[in-house]
Amino acid sequence: MTNKEICQKVLNELLEHYEKSGDIQKVFIRPKSIFKKYFDNDRYDEAKEINDAIYLLKNDGILKLEMRSNFYIERIFLNKEKINKAYEVAERTPKDELIKRLSVIWDKYSSSLFLKSYIEKQKERFQKGKSVDYFNNDFKEYSDLLSLIYALERNEEEILIRDFSSLLFKDSKRVEKLKKKAENLLFKFALFDSEERIFEDCGVHKTPEVLVIKGNCDIYIKGELCASLSHLPMSYLSFPSSLLGDLSVRVKGGKVITIENLTSFYDFKTTDSTVIYLAGFHNSTKQALLVKIRDENLNTKFFHFGDLDPFGFLILDILVEKTNIAFEPYLMDITVLKRNKDFWNPLSERDREVAKKLKEGSNLMRLFPNRIEEVLSFMLENNCKLEQEVLFKEYRG
Repeated sequence: MTNKEICQKVLNELLEHYEKSGDIQKVFIRPKSIFKKYFDNDRYDEAKEINDAIYLLKNDGILKLEMRSNFYIERIFLNKEKINKAYEVAERTPKDELIKRLSVIWDKYSSSLFLKSYIEKQKERFQKGKSVDYFNNDFKEYSDLLSLIYALERNEEEILIRDFSSLLFKDSKRVEKLKKKAENLLFKFALFDSEERIFEDCGVHKTPEVLVIKGNCDIYIKGELCASLSHLPMSYLSFPSSLLGDLSVRVKGGKVITIENLTSFYDFKTTDSTVIYLAGFHNSTKQALLVKIRDENLNTKFFHFGDLDPFGFLILDILVEKTNIAFEPYLMDITVLKRNKDFWNPLSERDREVAKKLKEGSNLMRLFPNRIEEVLSFMLENNCKLEQEVLFKEYRG
C-alpha cells in the first residue's frame, strides 16, 4: 500500500467511528484492527511502512498516538483541532455536509417508483450511522447512477443503449459503465425478477429488438400477406420492432396467448392460438403489438402463460395495466400448483413481498379476486412456486 492509501484507510476508520459516536474523545483505533499482521515478527518492514504513513499524519497534527513500545503503536486518536484537515486528507465529506448533498439528490427523485424503496432505505441507514448503498463518496457518479435509473423508468421507446447514453449524458459509453451497478440496485430494491434483463425490460437494448410470433394466424406487412402461420404449426416468425407500424396480425382461432419464457415459447404446441413471446417483463413495443392485435381482432380472448410464482403474476398484472386488456391467467392456478407438488421451489423474501402487494391491491385482484387470492395465499402458506418450464405435460394449446 502507498502512504496515501494507508493514511486514508486509518483516517476513514477513525472518522467512521467518530460519525457514529459523535464524541471525538472516545474515538480511537488500534493498528492491529485494520492491519491484521501489524505485530507479526516477520512483518517488520510492513509495520515500518504503516508507521511511516501514520507519523506523517501525526506530524501534521491530525493524529495523536499512544505507543506500546519505542516502535509499535498501541492506539491512534484523532486531534479535535484538526478534524477538518482529517476529512480533507481522507477525501471524505463531513457527515452534516454529506446528508445535505445526498438529500438534494434524493429529493430530485422523490417521485420515482423505481427509487422510492431504495431512497427510504438509505435514509434509514444514514440515521443509524451506516453507509449509503452504491455511494462511494463520488457525488458525480452517484448522481449519474440515480439519473440513469430515473431515465430507465421514464423511457417509453425502444432504443439502443449507446443512443440512450448519448441522449442522457452526451457520452455514448457512460451508461455501459454504470449499467451493472444500476441493474444490481434495481434488482435489490425494485420489483424485477431478473437482474440481467432489466435494461431490455425498460426498452434499452444492445441490439435492435425483435417481435416473435407463432400459431394460428396470418401475418401482413403493409397490407400484403407475408405468412400464414396456421399452416406451419411448429414455425415462428421474428420481426424487427421497427416494422410494428406496418405489421398486422389476423388471429384465426379467437385466442391470443402471451408466454413469458423463450424455452416455453419454442416448446409450446398449439393449433388454435396465436402465441406472442414476451421475454420476461414486457416492454412498450410488445405492449403496443398486443393493443394493435386487440384493435384489429375484435372478440379475441387474451391469456397469459408465465411462471406460477408471484413474479409471474406481477408480469401479468403489469400487462393488464399497460394494455388495458383483461388477460386471463393460463395454467396459473391452484389446481396446476397442487398437481405438480414434486416440482415446487421455496419462495424467496422478494417473492413474498410481491405476493403480499398483489393481494393488497392489483388489477388481477379486481378482475379475478377469488382465483388470485386463492393461488397467492396457497403459495404463501405452503412456501411454494413453480417454474413455467416444468408444466409442459399440462399444455393444451
